Amino acid sequence: DWVIRSGLLEPVDRYFGINRLPDATPDVAIITGGVRNWMQRRAGALASQASVRRAPHVILAGGSRLMGQKEGPDVDVGMREADYLKEIILPQLNENGFDSIEFCRVESDEGEHVMQHAALRAVSKVDLRKGLVQIVGNAGNWVQNAGQFRMAVRYHLGRYGFDDEDNPQLCVVTDAFP
Repeated sequence: DWVIRSGLLEPVDRYFGINRLPDATPDVAIITGGVRNWMQRRAGALASQASVRRAPHVILAGGSRLMGQKEGPDVDVGMREADYLKEIILPQLNENGFDSIEFCRVESDEGEHVMQHAALRAVSKVDLRKGLVQIVGNAGNWVQNAGQFRMAVRYHLGRYGFDDEDNPQLCVVTDAFP
């Protein structure tokens, strides 16, 4: 009952802290690693939303977590999540017309560390005083994913005014999960 009432598994296209559609096209979209199905779902969410508001830059940030072959038929022995992003997801996004993709390999299996590196890359592409960053998540995980990015920017990079109530700068797009 709580899952249905919360809407946690419904598709999301909004600002992170405000239940409102973004006013502008994001400057950069970010997909981080995870299990195979999450990475596939995130790529699908980005591709399906691109006709509405297509970010000109995409950052793929993956860590060193060793994937298991049971995750899917396209997972090779010894493949890390960063490898999967680079070898499988990046070409899929290219096929969907995304041509400005930056790949970031992070030598950590901690999602927080991966997001810190993604935040550093985003800072190089976006003026965080006024730019708009889009976290591409998946249903059920988008709050954690976007929250990690906000924390990385605010606390680890010292940009305390980023994404405040008067200036929303972080948006999220996800799929749904039945």
